[in-house]
Parts: sequence; C-alpha cells; structure tokens
Amino acid sequence: MNTYILLHKKHPFTLEKSIPGFPKLKFMKIAILTVTLFFPFFIQGRSLPPLPLIDNREDGSNIQKKSISPLPLIYNREVQRWIYVFARQKTSYMKTWLARSYRYLPNMKKTLRAKGLPENLAYMTLIESSLSSHAVSSAKAVGYWQFIKPTALRFGLQVNDWMDERRDFKKSTRAAGKYLYQLYRQFQDWPLSLAAYNMGEQRLTRLMKKHRSDNFWILARKPDFPRETAFYVPKILAVILIMKSPSRYGFHQFKILMPHEYDVFYVPGGTHLKELARKASIPYKKFVLLNPELKTDRIPLYIKNHRLRVPKGSGKLISAWLRDIQNSFFSPTLHKGTVLH
Repeated sequence: MNTYILLHKKHPFTLEKSIPGFPKLKFMKIAILTVTLFFPFFIQGRSLPPLPLIDNREDGSNIQKKSISPLPLIYNREVQRWIYVFARQKTSYMKTWLARSYRYLPNMKKTLRAKGLPENLAYMTLIESSLSSHAVSSAKAVGYWQFIKPTALRFGLQVNDWMDERRDFKKSTRAAGKYLYQLYRQFQDWPLSLAAYNMGEQRLTRLMKKHRSDNFWILARKPDFPRETAFYVPKILAVILIMKSPSRYGFHQFKILMPHEYDVFYVPGGTHLKELARKASIPYKKFVLLNPELKTDRIPLYIKNHRLRVPKGSGKLISAWLRDIQNSFFSPTLHKGTVLH
C-alpha cells in the first residue's frame, strides 16, 4: 500500500505526532512547519520522476495583495497518467489545442492577471470546451468556460433571445475570473476550487464534510466522488505541463492560429449585419467569427447600441455606411464608440 505525506500549511505535522513517544523538541516543530510552508504539494512517499523544467512564475503582485496563491503544478501519478494520454493517445486533440491557444490564451491570461488570479487558470478552457465558443455540454453549459445559464446570469453575463455572452471570450473570461475568485476564497485551495467549478461548490462541500477531508487527492479516491471531477483536476495540470513545454512531450510541429485583429464600433439597434458586411465588402463569416455571442444577424430595434467587433482596417467603410443610415427610420442616433485594438 502506498504511503502519502501531506505537506501543506493547513495541515502541519510534527515528529511527536508521527512517532509516539518521540521527545517534543521545539526546533523540530519549527523545521517541519517551515517545510510545510514552502512546499504546499501533495506527493507520494515514494520517489517520482523529476518535475519537467518549466517556468511556473506568474505576476504575483495582485496575488500577494489579495492573498491568492499561484496554481501549484502538482506532478503525481494521476497527472502522469493524463500526460501520457494527451501526449501519446490524443495527440490530435493536443495539436488542436496548441493551435487555438495562440489565438485566445494570451488575452485570457491577461484578463485573469488583472483580477489577481493565476494566469494558468486559462488552460481550464482547453478541458472545458477545447477553446470553442460553440461548445455545448449535455448539461447545456455553453461557451469557452462552459457556464450553465443560471451561473452565467449570476456573474453578469447576458443570455437572451439574440445574444449569449457565454460565447464571448473576453466577457466570459471576466465572469469565470469572478467565479474562480469566489471559489478560492471559499475553499482556500486551488485543486478544491477547480473541483468545485466542475461539480458545484455545494456538492463538494457535502463530500468534504462526509469524509472529513479538505484534500482533493484524498477525496478523489472515494467511491462516491464524481469520476468526471476526479479526472478533471489532473487533466488540467497535465495540459498545463504539456502546453508550457510542448517539444518536451513530442509536439514539435503544429499549426498556429494567430489572434484576431479587429476594431470596435458601437452600432445602433436595427443594424442588419449582413447588409453591413455587404456594404463594407467584408465576408459575413468574419463578423460571425469575431462576434460569436450574436445569435441573429440583426441588432434588435430596442437596443440603443451594441459593441461590435469588425475586421481591422474596415473602419472607414463601416463609418461611412453608419453615417448613411444615421437618419433612417430604422436607426436611432448613432453613438460612435472608441476604436480599440
């Protein structure tokens, strides 16, 4: 039977607890506590393969200010298993994720850092949705971060008959950041917070109370712990390790999707996007690609204005068309927005 040592500041142990009758020496308590503070990892008592050489440093200024620790890159047997699966058995998935990561992850990481959160949380979207805005689960979770509708509304996303902001990579990332921040403040542990994101905080809390444990790796081995969640956390950690150093795991050549380049306009209610695309000589598919949150090709008349991404360089043509329709019956006064890059 494997023995496990838990080195964590929340669960310090002393030698007199581990070995009955051992003399209670204060300096040993201090030494053990020092180790637990600097190595918050759950590791097996037996030796493991060396941790891959990666740069796990993150922008810690906001993290320290808000007392949020970095996401620990734990390397245990469960993580090893999923590294093997992704690097040897599901290489096509990894190549797709590597390609899409260049398009979306830099912006997502920036958004998370701005909220004082570990940027590595952005890799969750690979497991959640394969970085696809149109991903829909059997539980009707939608978008990059796979929000169900009640949770999306709870964190400020709009979901209605003409728009679903769960599909907007910027707005959904901001919402996910709020949710993850809340989960971390509740559980004070990133593996538990990730598990709660997957299975729900109430269900996780019940299992923690039942098994009297606040360690994810122990809970994940319980027979009543959801199998999906037991795999979810090590999958994320495995993907992070591979994505940080793809060549180490055999991914030397893969396609790269460059980030979208666009400008932003505020268009009035009643704007017909297909007509706008035709007047500006822009393929309508580009509008759809840049604005996946839109469910129709027309902005409702009752909307004062809507923030629309347009292909970079098309601003002059779009501005001219908007001026032409400014006084039309179907369009209220144009509110021109600042062009963003």
